[in-house]
Amino acid sequence: MKKAVIAYVPVLHEGYRRFFERHQDAEVFYILGKDLILLEDYLRKEIRELDPTLMAEAIKALGFKPKVEVLDKSKLTKLDQANQAILVMPDEDVCHKLDREFFFLR
Repeated sequence: MKKAVIAYVPVLHEGYRRFFERHQDAEVFYILGKDLILLEDYLRKEIRELDPTLMAEAIKALGFKPKVEVLDKSKLTKLDQANQAILVMPDEDVCHKLDREFFFLR
């Protein structure tokens, strides 16, 4: 079974680098897109956050093996419907909400 990582990465720091390093056996790293980030109202004014496309490029530049993509609601729905991957997410509120709203049937 394939493995995919889904993460909200507002800024790149050592903790995220280590997280991605631990999961280099994944097929893909998905970085949450704006439409998914905005599921959490308090993040609407997160001034530290860089655009998810920039974060994806920064993570690619670190040289990890998996491909890196920005994940939006349409891709997320397809991913859930396929139900073909082991999903790994950091232990954080945005990912917990995403899990409750989109992957409750797993």
